[in-house]
Amino acid sequence: MSANPAGLSLSDALGLGRLAIDAADGLAALVEHLHTSILETPGIAPLGQGVSGA
Repeated sequence: MSANPAGLSLSDALGLGRLAIDAADGLAALVEHLHTSILETPGIAPLGQGVSGA
């Protein structure tokens, strides 16, 4: 019988940790890019400024 019944080795756990960190980093970069794209869209008032003429 194996000493590790779950079948998860140390290298597997480290790999899963790296995968999770890379996923979180990629998601943060995606959200930052989305926010930048929205703010650069013509016709959208910057945050903190009201729309004039209303």
